[in-house]
Amino acid sequence: MRIFFLFLLITNCSFVNGQYYYSDLMGLQQTQKNYEILRKNRIKVISGTGTAAEGVVKIHTLTEVPTDGKRIVKSISENSRTKELVNQLYEMGRLKKIIINNPGVETTIEYQYNEKGLLSSLASTVKDSSSGSINTETHHWEYNNSGIPKKMIKKTTGMDSLSVEFLTDSICLVLEESWFKKNKKIETFYYYYLPDNRLSDIVRFNSTAQKLLPDFVFEYDQKGQLNKMIQVGNNGRNITHWDYSYFSNGLRETEIARDRNKNLIISTQYQFEKH
Repeated sequence: MRIFFLFLLITNCSFVNGQYYYSDLMGLQQTQKNYEILRKNRIKVISGTGTAAEGVVKIHTLTEVPTDGKRIVKSISENSRTKELVNQLYEMGRLKKIIINNPGVETTIEYQYNEKGLLSSLASTVKDSSSGSINTETHHWEYNNSGIPKKMIKKTTGMDSLSVEFLTDSICLVLEESWFKKNKKIETFYYYYLPDNRLSDIVRFNSTAQKLLPDFVFEYDQKGQLNKMIQVGNNGRNITHWDYSYFSNGLRETEIARDRNKNLIISTQYQFEKH
């Protein structure tokens, strides 16, 4: 169902293909921050229930956090039927592997880090039991002496490699992300920031509209927490508005998705238990 997979896209946004600085590095940074909030607050279980506008589709998420902090298990079900099971594995407090099981498909994502603790490589393997296919994608990251990303090489089974290069400003914020295949530039994303250096927009040239349009727009509350996000897809034809609220400990309390006309798609409420 469209609502269900839209929900998965956002809750696992760090694995969305595209805008690699945002999805790989910023996504990993946010995942690590969420992990630290869970550990600091000794969270045992997070449960969430999402209900669609018509009230007939219910998505339930259950996140379990053992006391040793080495594994986080998240299950996602739609109308009591499990649709996805996610295992996040940690070593020394750092994410090392994610195993995502959907009906007939298993995705494994493995992370390697350099001596400075920066992501050096990401390897994603997708196994489809129905077709017997196995596809692998790797991202190899390079940094300058200041730890700022300068290049990423993406290799995918059966495809030409993709080279991604980054332009930064004087305070090392990434401003542009350019994609190259066979030494030809094929795409450029532009990153914009608020005066406090928080990301505000990710923009690229839209061939249909013949102008720059955002893929993402972000807004934050007074505590610096993301409280609004606009996601644009399908060449600007699909627009989703997201609103978030948080408990005082930083855990997410609610998330609400609306379509381009601000009509409700799904509203999710979270609760948590401590050890």
